[in-house]
Amino acid sequence: MGGANISEYDRLEFRARGFIDNATFGRLKDDVPQRKSVRCLMFELIVRLHEVEKQKAIEAEGVKSWSNDGVSVSIKPATHSVSSDNVFEDLIVEYLTGEYDKSKTPLLYRGTSNAKCS
Repeated sequence: MGGANISEYDRLEFRARGFIDNATFGRLKDDVPQRKSVRCLMFELIVRLHEVEKQKAIEAEGVKSWSNDGVSVSIKPATHSVSSDNVFEDLIVEYLTGEYDKSKTPLLYRGTSNAKCS
């Protein structure tokens, strides 16, 4: 993962699990052992969350500048968005589409309404 320590990993894993629990309405909380698609999704989400935090830290540093012998240099870190909620949602859909819980309900099922408007 490139530098996350254990406590940082635990925090990122907690956040990633929250994304998955939210998308699946908690259908995976009792899923033991974890299926491969969920393990792979967790890894992807943790890596992306770590990248987002690193990017935010770089952006927070701001402009670096120095001068030497009459020459002044200013460098602003390149900024690019490495994540958004859409990226997390896209990953969840990619990994969990076609997956079902023990009662054969699709993990990403959000319900439907057949009520007629009058």
